[in-house]
Amino acid sequence: VHAKFLDIGGRGQPAAIGMDILFTEPSLHGADDDRALGAAVDRVRDRLVLAAALTTVGDASFVKQALNPPIPEVRGKASFGSADYDSDADAFVRRATLRRDFQERDWPGFDLLIYRLAEKAGLARGPSPTGRELIVNYRGGPGSFPMVAYHRVVTGEVPPEVFAGKIVLVGATTPTLHD
Repeated sequence: VHAKFLDIGGRGQPAAIGMDILFTEPSLHGADDDRALGAAVDRVRDRLVLAAALTTVGDASFVKQALNPPIPEVRGKASFGSADYDSDADAFVRRATLRRDFQERDWPGFDLLIYRLAEKAGLARGPSPTGRELIVNYRGGPGSFPMVAYHRVVTGEVPPEVFAGKIVLVGATTPTLHD
């Protein structure tokens, strides 16, 4: 189903597609399912960013971090970045982390990679971010940005041209996830 979405959305020539869905484990439907998604990812890889999830566990004696990227069969040659966010002490998200340290390497985050694709496509934008994070400028209330139901794209109700020149973000929108 995700492969179908990427094929339809990709035909619309968006500036960027950000898949804020973790593909960290093989499909329950088998290896053919993963290969089909990987093939679709490769077809739109120059406009696609996949999500990874940085996890940290440990105690006073050790700290272990894992990047949790998409599995190789799915990610192909597409870029991926950490889609994690850091909440402030009051549980609100006010900052976007653009770069994360992982294994002594500076990893660009999901947000920064999407920004770079938008910049490459010539979309109007603010100055290039230079720091490790930025303050989120929450603009407008609910409905300020158009939303399209995923199922309407894969069933053909929404034509690919809707995405022309746009940044397309795919992910959960339930209020319980605060996403």
